[in-house]
Amino acid sequence: MAQKRRIRRIVAAASAAVLMAGLSACSSGGSGTGSDKAPYAQWAPTAKNKAAFESFSEKLKGKYEGKTLNIVGIKDPWYAAALDMIGSFEKLTGAKVTYNGYSYNDGYSKEVLLGQQKSSQADVIMYDMPWIGKFAQTGFVEPLDDRLKKADKDLLMYDDFYKVMRAGAQWKGKTLGVPFAPYFTMNVYNTELLGKAGVKPPKTMSEFESACHAIKEKTGVAGTALNNQSGTPVGQAYFEYIYNMGGKPFASESPDQPGGDYYSDMTPQFSSPQSKATIKMFKDLLDCEPKGALNIDWNSRYSAFATGQAAMIQPWNYDIASLGSSSKSAVAGKYAVQPDPTASGVALNTPVGGWEMGINKYSGKKSLAWDFIQWFSSPAVNAAFMDDGGFAARYSVQDNTTLQKKYPWLKVQAKVVDTAFPAFRPQVPEAFDIMSQLGDQIGAYLAGQKTLDQATSDADSQIGSMLKSAGYTVH
Repeated sequence: MAQKRRIRRIVAAASAAVLMAGLSACSSGGSGTGSDKAPYAQWAPTAKNKAAFESFSEKLKGKYEGKTLNIVGIKDPWYAAALDMIGSFEKLTGAKVTYNGYSYNDGYSKEVLLGQQKSSQADVIMYDMPWIGKFAQTGFVEPLDDRLKKADKDLLMYDDFYKVMRAGAQWKGKTLGVPFAPYFTMNVYNTELLGKAGVKPPKTMSEFESACHAIKEKTGVAGTALNNQSGTPVGQAYFEYIYNMGGKPFASESPDQPGGDYYSDMTPQFSSPQSKATIKMFKDLLDCEPKGALNIDWNSRYSAFATGQAAMIQPWNYDIASLGSSSKSAVAGKYAVQPDPTASGVALNTPVGGWEMGINKYSGKKSLAWDFIQWFSSPAVNAAFMDDGGFAARYSVQDNTTLQKKYPWLKVQAKVVDTAFPAFRPQVPEAFDIMSQLGDQIGAYLAGQKTLDQATSDADSQIGSMLKSAGYTVH
């Protein structure tokens, strides 16, 4: 959760700004079309689920006439599709649904502020996976375990949600959200450019580096585009590569950690051989990236590939969906998707992120909020959401043959979802500070302001001190 526009988060200083930002945030009530292409029930994966969904929908008819549901979230690529689904829910239930969509940074700050204020202003909270520790700490998002136990199992089909997203919605044994828009990274390459350079799609990281240089040498086009921008962009990029380079960011943060106790030992590992190799790779590839490589972030990474200025990228799946549209992409029909490369002998660990829906502890409309969450995240609506430009949160949706025909990359996603683990980025309250501070150090190295040893040592010291002061075990 995955994320665009991840700029530095300084929540305390931003509180006043966020209140002002609310004035310019997109607030949409009933602006979706309420997709009427076909009844949602047709997307149900089983007869039992279809019957349960139809029964649930029947009970919802007019149930919330005159009521208003307030949602706080962000305007990611699934925004328009979400408004369509919201419009259908309004028509069905009689409720008015107001969606307050912010930029990623402002959305996080707004939600933290609402929790600090114990505000009832929002009913449904849409949050990215790394935010869960912060919201659990403040008690802002209400545990859903009792509601999940009482829910109609044929309707909810909870085990149908991606395993990693179910795990990512839990904090200290409590479930705080329901998945609806997961993100995974995959390797995307320009088949035409690789063919001209005479290189094969890379399977290992060494092959990836070699291919990037070869493409630049033989075609004059950048071999890749990485998130090199100092701060959060390159800080997150480190997390996107470190596991597949055979390393880990902290002593206990690893998919192999016994019992999944990822935060028992938060001693930084930024000076490990694997971490240094990852960060050095970023610098070694600068000369075969587009001009202004030190300023590349999520948006410019996508743009470089979509305009044919870079031959390979490792984007989140929200960028892959639009590449096949000739009106949005110069590489339509000239690209392919595969799992991310790994270091030789290292098992694939696919970066994961994305969105969950929770209930504001201080909401006065929790029943309406829960009915909306059940309806929106149901197999049938999740499939319609995917069809309309959203994302699959369920195995049954990614395996739907109609959707796989429309979005061929879903077949690759199906192969990698269970290689992800929820703590790919730390879900602790200090997550944003970790990525930002690490990114500052890596950025200083990439810009030639520090040596590799200085940057990684300073990252170990600075982040280790912060985490130790917060009460974590740091050696």
